[in-house]
This record gives sequence, structure tokens and C-alpha cells, in this order.
Amino acid sequence: MIRKIEADGVTSLELEGVEVSHVIFSVQLQIVLCDAVRDYLTITLSTPFQVKYAGSGWLRLDPEDDDPRLGDVVVGLRYKSLLECRVSQGGTLSLDFGPALRIEVPRDARYEAWLLVHKTFTLGAEISA
Repeated sequence: MIRKIEADGVTSLELEGVEVSHVIFSVQLQIVLCDAVRDYLTITLSTPFQVKYAGSGWLRLDPEDDDPRLGDVVVGLRYKSLLECRVSQGGTLSLDFGPALRIEVPRDARYEAWLLVHKTFTLGAEISA
């Protein structure tokens, strides 16, 4: 189950049994999630983002770079459950896949940094001026 909740300027998703179905990687990182009743959520990361693995600090990656660590993120996402998805008042998207993997995507001055698409809603980071 995937449901959008808005409170105090923060948007979060209620997630139940939502796992990564597949990951598409080109000049963007697209994460497709699905639950047991085929309720899909697609998350697209288009600008630099930060990733944190268990026991390490934050690492900044750009999906347009040829950094081999991007492949580690793609492989690390396989079969993970999305435990929490939040959008801060400032427009930063936070994805929590448990203690093993967290991703944060801040707003960008030139591009739509991230996009969430579900059958009942679409959320995107507005370009920050």
C-alpha cells in the first residue's frame, strides 16, 4: 500500500510491503517499487544525490557521471524495501531503505531534482531559485 500524507509542511508516504521491483540507470536513476497487489511507485533522481551506507558517511553522486560507485547503488537497491519516503519543507527527498542504505536528493537550481509518480499523485522537486 502506498498513500501520501501531508502534515506541517512535510509530505511523507505511508508504505506497506513496498519493495524495489527494478532499477533503470541512464543519465537518471529510476527506482520502480511495487507491493503485493501491484501498486507501483516510480522514483526518478535526475540531479546529484547523497547516499549513505551502514557505518559510513554521506557520499555525493551524480547520475550523469561515470563514477563506478553509481553501480554499487543500483546493485544495493535490489530487493530492498522502502521503509520511509519524506519530502522536507525545503524540498529535499529522503528515502530510507533501512540501516543499510539511505538516499537524499536536495532541490536543484536548474533542474527538477526528483520526481515521484504513483497512480493517485505526482510529486516533484520544484527548481530552487
